[in-house]
Amino acid sequence: MTEPKTIVICGWNVHGQRLVDDLQQIEPPVEIVIVSEGEAPSVVDDSGSEHGLRWMNAPPTSNAVLETLSLDEAQAVVVLATSLDTTAAEGVDARSILTVLSVRALSKRCHIIVELLDEENLSLAKAADVDEVLLNNRYAGVMLSQAIQSIGLGDFFGDLFRSGAGAALREVAVAETLVGSRFSEAMLEAPALKTGALVGVRRGEEFHIPPRENLVLRAEDRLLVIRSG
Repeated sequence: MTEPKTIVICGWNVHGQRLVDDLQQIEPPVEIVIVSEGEAPSVVDDSGSEHGLRWMNAPPTSNAVLETLSLDEAQAVVVLATSLDTTAAEGVDARSILTVLSVRALSKRCHIIVELLDEENLSLAKAADVDEVLLNNRYAGVMLSQAIQSIGLGDFFGDLFRSGAGAALREVAVAETLVGSRFSEAMLEAPALKTGALVGVRRGEEFHIPPRENLVLRAEDRLLVIRSG
C-alpha cells in the first residue's frame, strides 16, 4: 500500500482551520502534520491521529523537529503567518521567513508556500527561496488549500491581491438570469453580463474554487470573479 503524502503546516492562525478541513477532503488522503508552539490548534483532538492529523508542540524553526519529518518527501510545506509575541506585520513576517530558511536548509526539494502579512516583504521571501507566496486576506484559507493541490496557483492568487496589480478577485451577486444555471453555463454567460472572469462560488462560508461544473447556482450564492482594475 502506498504511503500517503505528507503536508506540513508550520505555525498556526485562523486560516489553519479551513486549510485542514479542505485537506482532509483530498483523495487519496494525505497526512497532515502541524508544527506550532503553545496552545494546541482547535482541529487537534483525541481522534486527530485517526484522521491523518498530528500536532507537534514545538517552534517551527526547530531543526530537531523538522529533521524528523522527511521534508524531501513532503507534498508541500505551508508556513502560516503566526502571531505570538507580536502582531506587527514586520515581526510576524520575519518569523515566517525564518521558518522558510529553516525548512529550506534541510530540504532543497520540498515545495514551500508562505503566507505574508505585508507585500513589502515579498522580495525577502523570494530571497529565502520560497516557491509560492500568498498575502493574508479573507480568502487565505481556501487559497492555501488550492495552492497545495495546484502547484503555482499560490503565486497567481498573490499577484491578484498585490497592490497595483492589474486585476483583483471580487465577490458579486448572482445575476437573476443565472439563478438555476450550472456553473459551466454561467462561465459562458459571464462575459456578456460583464461580471468578469468567473472562477468560483462562495456558498455561505464554503468556497468552491473551482466548483464542480454541474454545481447549480442559487440566488444567495456569491460569485468569485477576476476583474481588471
